[in-house]
Amino acid sequence: EKGEGTTTAGGGRGHKGKKAKERAENALARVVEALRSLSSQYVSLKVMDGTSVVPTVASLRTHPHPTVAKMADGLCTQWLGSVHNAVGTLAASYERPPPPPTVAAVNAGGSKRPKPAYDEAFLAAMRNEPQLRRTRQKEAKEAAAKAANVGVGGGGGVGPGVG
Repeated sequence: EKGEGTTTAGGGRGHKGKKAKERAENALARVVEALRSLSSQYVSLKVMDGTSVVPTVASLRTHPHPTVAKMADGLCTQWLGSVHNAVGTLAASYERPPPPPTVAAVNAGGSKRPKPAYDEAFLAAMRNEPQLRRTRQKEAKEAAAKAANVGVGGGGGVGPGVG
């Protein structure tokens, strides 16, 4: 429709300009009413994601009419708040996996494995003591002595002097 939005002092154009102004006011009233209706209704995340309502309302934030711009901005802020709320709820209800059991909890929990019996050499090594060196030297001497006794006795698995 040519001539909408233009008003001149000419006789024929003034009438069309008046109609255009009325249409613009009606359109503005419909936009304000739609924004008012949207602000009073719950818009789910699924609707926000699946439709073009968010980009459409966001584009109205720069509308030349201050009422429309303010309402659109308020609506976008409201929706952003509901998104933050939904994300917070989801994060709070997320079931995190349980932490792995600690060694103390496993041992205290009646595990079927018996506790290992540590010998002095192991405990000395854990304490980083020189006891470890002496224990190893002692074990090496005992092993050498046993090997010498086995060689003298003639073997056979029976100890010396048993016959």
